Amino acid sequence: MLTSLQKRIISAVVFLPLFLFILIKGDPVYFFLIVLVASLIGIGEFFSFKKNSMPIDLKAFGYLWTLLILISAFNGEYLYINGTLTGGALISLLLLLRRKYDFRLVIDDVGFLFIAVLFVTFFMSHLLFIREAPHGSLLVLLLFVMIWINDTAAYFTGKALGKRKLYPEISPKKSVEGFAGGFIGTIIASVIFSRLFLPGFILIDSILIGILIGIAGPLGDLCESMFKRAYWVKDSGTIIPGHGGILDRLDSILLSSPVMYYFLVLRGYGS
Repeated sequence: MLTSLQKRIISAVVFLPLFLFILIKGDPVYFFLIVLVASLIGIGEFFSFKKNSMPIDLKAFGYLWTLLILISAFNGEYLYINGTLTGGALISLLLLLRRKYDFRLVIDDVGFLFIAVLFVTFFMSHLLFIREAPHGSLLVLLLFVMIWINDTAAYFTGKALGKRKLYPEISPKKSVEGFAGGFIGTIIASVIFSRLFLPGFILIDSILIGILIGIAGPLGDLCESMFKRAYWVKDSGTIIPGHGGILDRLDSILLSSPVMYYFLVLRGYGS
């Protein structure tokens, strides 16, 4: 019987080379398709948290809304996303108004949909904006490297030194020591990667983005754990051996993507 760590290693060996090839050598359309498929699966996993299912038309619109947001992001216009978010919110409300409905469920259903689309789709869409920036493939790779190092350093530091719980009500296995190890590892990873592959990055920016992602990554993980805890869900899915669902693997990326994108724009590295 394979351990969880062994399953994670096998999954990485299988999927990582393909992801790197598509990211660095592939057409941007292929990267868009990866983000789209991951978002659609992620939205489906988020919908599965809710034991009392939403109306089928509202759920179907959630998938369509995800598609439209990501197409808008792929076109590279942030204004399109704002319009798609606004229009989608209006349509969601109209879908509720046109049907016979237990109005005690309105806020619960539409609020759940809005959170799902914001947390999964909208946050994920920033990967496409990062990909379109100068040296975008390397910037996306930098983000993933920081998250991978953060997870790995936090895991081994927590296993070796962890004593004080970080947030036991949400994630009982995470420790303050693990968070510190991941945080330091993220900064080191950012500096080394930037020195090797992104010479245009000044040192202070490498450190700053490491600090931001060292905080945003674990927060994304905690947010997803909070949503699962609210609905008594252990894993978001079983699609990736050793990792659970798409959301379990990408939760740190979700919150980190917009943080990194806005940092790049403010510091003059964005498109």
